[in-house]
Amino acid sequence: MAVPLGEALERARQGEAAAFALIYDRYSRAIHNYAFRVLGNQAQADDVTQETFLRAWQRLGQLRDDGRLESWLYAIASHLCTDALRRRKLLSWLPLHPRHEDLPDPAPEVAGALAEHELVQRVLRELSPKFAMPLVLRHVEGFSCQEIAEVLGISVDNVWQRLSRAREMFAAAYGRLGKGNSL
Repeated sequence: MAVPLGEALERARQGEAAAFALIYDRYSRAIHNYAFRVLGNQAQADDVTQETFLRAWQRLGQLRDDGRLESWLYAIASHLCTDALRRRKLLSWLPLHPRHEDLPDPAPEVAGALAEHELVQRVLRELSPKFAMPLVLRHVEGFSCQEIAEVLGISVDNVWQRLSRAREMFAAAYGRLGKGNSL
């Protein structure tokens, strides 16, 4: 029988590594995918994931609301990604479904979808992380504005403002890059 999350958290707070392993098993893939999308580098995403859970283990006593575990883990990962990006001074958004050059040419309808997807990725790369991160958290990860506020450490009003501005910037860049540019 599966251990309820609340029970696993309580046992992990008491120092039970096996209970924390259950938390890791539940969230590590999502945290890794997020870090990989932001950083665009497998090794760095691996490092961020490992460091996220190491910090979570060390600071588990600081988590006051068990219902916020997921957003707390994303907040830790977001801070680590931001640190990695500062060190690298490069932001690279990877497609959700990477295109493999060694595959045969896709059917025309698939090729159109791939071109559209690549255009979206180019537009995301043009946005600053301040605007791109909330957009990805909302529309790719499916977070609520309250959760995004917790992850990024900003107010909900600020999330709304950034999302509104990000959508405007995205639409303008999408129109500019999409006109007459074949991918």
